[in-house]
Amino acid sequence: MPFDHGGRPEQILRAQTMQSVSRFLLRELPRLGLLKHTWHLLNTVFKMERRWRPEGQAITEFDRLFDIALRSSLETLLRSAAGWADTGRSPDDLLNAIGELLEPYQQLWMKHSRTMRLSSVDGVRMEEDWEQLYDFSRRYGADLFHATQLTLGHVRAILHHGVRWYIDYLRREQDPLRPIALLKALDEGRLDLEDAVWCLETLYSIVVDKFDRFLEYNTTTTQSDYGQMFYMLLDFLRVEARYDRDAWSLTPLVTVHDVLCRQQLVDAAALWADMFEAQTAELAERHLRDLEALERRHGMRLPAITDHLNQRLFKAMQLNEMVALIRPAVQERRGTAQASPPRTIEQLNQKVEAYLADSWGSGIDVPAWIRALDREAQELLLADEGGRPGAEADLDFPPATITLREFRQQISTWRQSLSGPAVLRPTQPPADPGAPNKPPAVKRPRGRKHK
Repeated sequence: MPFDHGGRPEQILRAQTMQSVSRFLLRELPRLGLLKHTWHLLNTVFKMERRWRPEGQAITEFDRLFDIALRSSLETLLRSAAGWADTGRSPDDLLNAIGELLEPYQQLWMKHSRTMRLSSVDGVRMEEDWEQLYDFSRRYGADLFHATQLTLGHVRAILHHGVRWYIDYLRREQDPLRPIALLKALDEGRLDLEDAVWCLETLYSIVVDKFDRFLEYNTTTTQSDYGQMFYMLLDFLRVEARYDRDAWSLTPLVTVHDVLCRQQLVDAAALWADMFEAQTAELAERHLRDLEALERRHGMRLPAITDHLNQRLFKAMQLNEMVALIRPAVQERRGTAQASPPRTIEQLNQKVEAYLADSWGSGIDVPAWIRALDREAQELLLADEGGRPGAEADLDFPPATITLREFRQQISTWRQSLSGPAVLRPTQPPADPGAPNKPPAVKRPRGRKHK
């Protein structure tokens, strides 16, 4: 628990120590060839988080632990498969092995995703709650949600002191000649105070959480001049939240592609990307249709949200390809590349140009894909600049490999343990019926739609 929500130093230290041990084991166990044991440890971490969750707002580290376990296991599998006589040479056989390894991870990720709130917008799930927020903004938004009153510092101050304090402040400071509609409704009994507090807390939390989107709404639309139209921004944020929810459920599949790209397995990565695009194309198109209908209904457009949904879930694969070229490009520039392809920087430029072909943005903030490329470059360029030592032990164990027979044995006992009574098996489909809940079957699509 963070300090501002009641966390105590000894609790935080104890939790961080346990997380450090978990990170170390999840990173090193796969290097010893213990793939099944790595997943069982991760599953234990998942159960511990759910069983001993503290009251109030808490921060989960499961996403990071999941990423470490999955990446380490995939790296061991790819390193081992390179020595297998049959599977290591065929991209199809290799992806079949990856699919067998990924399936239990995907099931666990879906269970974790159903308990996560990705944003303040995603936290409001019931349709009647949204209708209440819409009605509240239409009735009382003219006085409360004008752009001049929604500066980041002002909204944070309200949330810090509490919405009840803010309502009392409005009572003391309101102009008698221009009464505030919210206060009038409260005085006349047409609005319950608890409902008003919930609506204001929720809406102000959304503004803080999505302030970059609000800033674009404020600078690119005329609707932002009218506080009673604030619900239009909420509509756009809901469409984006549904897209983010589906993208979140696909995280393990994107991670597999990222590992394949970083290992320079170009054919396998391309085949995985083809399967991913074929299975997510309809889901991505549905999100875009919803956005286009919303733009026509409200007569406004938010470029950053349009650009985000225009990634069609698949552009995460393109970003993986660009990020994977950063290291060989730096090595090529420094003259230390061993077997990197020639003209890597030119390849990177070509992929960036292709990415930009249908990416626009609003120019208000640095796009996420540029930040990802910059972060990767900075980690490489500044790796020897010193600084604070790492928080985890840096042990250089020689990585082990496993035979195909050992891999099959682990998969077999893995499945037997998953079919037992104490297994975490998905009993519900994902939030969106179009979102996949298991790795794709390894079949080449008949055709690929080029954009």
